[in-house]
Amino acid sequence: MEKKLKGVSFGEILFDVFLEHKKIGGAPLNVASRLSSLGADIAMISGVGNDENGKILVDYLKDKGINTESVQINDTYSTGIVNVILNEKGNASYDINYPAA
Repeated sequence: MEKKLKGVSFGEILFDVFLEHKKIGGAPLNVASRLSSLGADIAMISGVGNDENGKILVDYLKDKGINTESVQINDTYSTGIVNVILNEKGNASYDINYPAA
């Protein structure tokens, strides 16, 4: 009998904002998403703001089959945003908006 891998990912879920677009990001979210795509039963522990970006992130997790019961919806702080600046060589620097959910 094959056992299904179970796990929890803990940490930030946010948006990386570039000049032309924004992308769903955060290393813990990326790990959870990859493990879920490989068939693991994964839950996410994190927080998002009670805003449109937070709703998009929670919906994304649900669409990926990631359990969101431990994702806090925060009425005080907005969902995390990281402004990504790419230099002429394509190297990134980051401006993390603080505070955030």
